[in-house]
Amino acid sequence: KMLLFAKLQDELFHPKLDTNKETDKYARQFGVVFMKAMLQELQDPLKVTSKYLSSLDGKLLHENTSLAEHEALFGKKAVNDDAERTHGAGSRQIQTYTCVNLGKGFGVGHAKIQGDFSREKDGFLYCICDDDDLAERLRVSLLVTAMEEAPSVVEANNAEILKQQEAKHHHMELARAAALEKATDAQIDILCYYKMYSQPVCLRMAKAFDTAMKKISAKGKKLDTIKENISIRVIGFKWEDLHHPWSKNGVQYSSDELAKHLKMIIKEEQR
Repeated sequence: KMLLFAKLQDELFHPKLDTNKETDKYARQFGVVFMKAMLQELQDPLKVTSKYLSSLDGKLLHENTSLAEHEALFGKKAVNDDAERTHGAGSRQIQTYTCVNLGKGFGVGHAKIQGDFSREKDGFLYCICDDDDLAERLRVSLLVTAMEEAPSVVEANNAEILKQQEAKHHHMELARAAALEKATDAQIDILCYYKMYSQPVCLRMAKAFDTAMKKISAKGKKLDTIKENISIRVIGFKWEDLHHPWSKNGVQYSSDELAKHLKMIIKEEQR
């Protein structure tokens, strides 16, 4: 990355390509237009920047403020790093977990920066919930619960990421084996689900399906297994007439509803 940036910087200030050399005069013209526009923005009296400009004799200039104001600011932060830090932490959550709720993503950033998840359970003074209508004991219990569940949530998130990476790697291996390096994601999905029919993950008998469902206690895992088996038929075999949506009007179908549809598919297979 450093080498590429150095080359880019060198080409910017000492262009070697004819195309870049020909843009020199336009860059000079655009630079003048850009700087005029920036000065106009900085000098806008409605913006706080105008108060710091010597060209406008801004009231917040060093010479226009008192000695008492100078002394009061000794040791204070002159930048907004703390505010930007929370924005950066929130952005990282959203970029890492692309389906995360916007508010919750930034909430995690705030909690991490304030050290909420690393506090001792006894003696902490800060609560993440500032709703005055909630009793103090309830506010404390919310924070303690979050602290206790944080390790398991992190572990579950890491497991999901690993699962996604393994699935992606599996898709790439399938594409290479079938000489489909340039295949689309949809084509690879068809191949992947088609091959899954002959693997243990595929439930081909109603009795086997019932047995498998009894062994799965987690609702999320049960729902994923049902969806996977429906996708094997609908995507892998292209039985699009047997398609069933995962949700309707923003409400997800339950595992029981989707299980009923999968049993119907299995029954049709046995004919």
